[in-house]
Amino acid sequence: MAEITIPDEWKRLVCDALDSVDSSRILITLRAQREWQSTFPSTFNFNLYMVLSDTLQKSGIKGVRKEMKGAAESYAFFFWYEEIKMYAKVGLRSDNTVVIIFSAHRPLKGDRL
Repeated sequence: MAEITIPDEWKRLVCDALDSVDSSRILITLRAQREWQSTFPSTFNFNLYMVLSDTLQKSGIKGVRKEMKGAAESYAFFFWYEEIKMYAKVGLRSDNTVVIIFSAHRPLKGDRL
């Protein structure tokens, strides 16, 4: 699939959930949590939420739409943390209030999403 500019409304809804730091609004898969913590062992999930929100608040962020179980709309995109390029896959449930973090790891396919 081709990279597109991630829609502003989706980004706003995802950032609202991430910025709330409310565990009932942010779900993270065990795999994503393990990948994040193995790359950055001295960080917490909160650090991931904040860097994802900061990334999505930038204008023109590009990503690829992904179909993910449990999410109405999901995107894969790159972000940077502590000067390391990372890959994220984040979904928004159909109620538009709950975010699911499916992936947070170093890119496995180079610069391809």
